[in-house]
Amino acid sequence: RLEPTVSFPHLPENTKTPAEWGDVKIDQVVIGSCTNGHISDLRIAADILCGKKVAKGRMLDKIFLNEEDVLSTLEKAILLFREQGKTGERFADTIDRIGFDNVQEQLLSDDILGRKEEIIGAQLHLKGGATC
Repeated sequence: RLEPTVSFPHLPENTKTPAEWGDVKIDQVVIGSCTNGHISDLRIAADILCGKKVAKGRMLDKIFLNEEDVLSTLEKAILLFREQGKTGERFADTIDRIGFDNVQEQLLSDDILGRKEEIIGAQLHLKGGATC
């Protein structure tokens, strides 16, 4: 019989079963998946853990052909979230608030990269979310 296991800090192999946890308050979790994982599994986990559903996203109007483009777009997304996200807000909420088309336009241009140092150096989100 398989039992659920949890990896404890600081190594993935530091696993314990529920019987081994003891009196541990869990305030943060990361759910990972191997390459055969399915988004449906993560949605079920989200429903169980949070009572919420995973936000259904939209795809950008670009097909990424190389790793450099993907990493550049991820960097721009982090900068956008740091600059325009509100403290405690999730990225999906930022997208909903400022609009997907606006976000896509910013992610597919390089304008935000020109403000990188300014965004990183800004005194934003000193307490709570939207921190990078």
